[in-house]
Amino acid sequence: MLSHLLYVDISPLQIALIVSIPFLFIIFAIFRILKKETGIERILWIAVVLFFPFLGAVIYFIMKYLDREKRKSLETREPIDRLEQ
Repeated sequence: MLSHLLYVDISPLQIALIVSIPFLFIIFAIFRILKKETGIERILWIAVVLFFPFLGAVIYFIMKYLDREKRKSLETREPIDRLEQ
């Protein structure tokens, strides 16, 4: 009864794109971790990305983006704090 729903017409190019884009994203995350992180942070982030491949890479980039935004806000607030003193 449901066997006709199992057939999906996907070309090999579409399959290659579906597989390669997340794979390249994970590889990019690993290279970024190796370049930017040091010490135990590097080991922990590599473990997160390897154990939870796509989700780990997404979490890494979100955390680094939020960290960068936090640093930017602190840098812009810092001169104001100096003026108050």
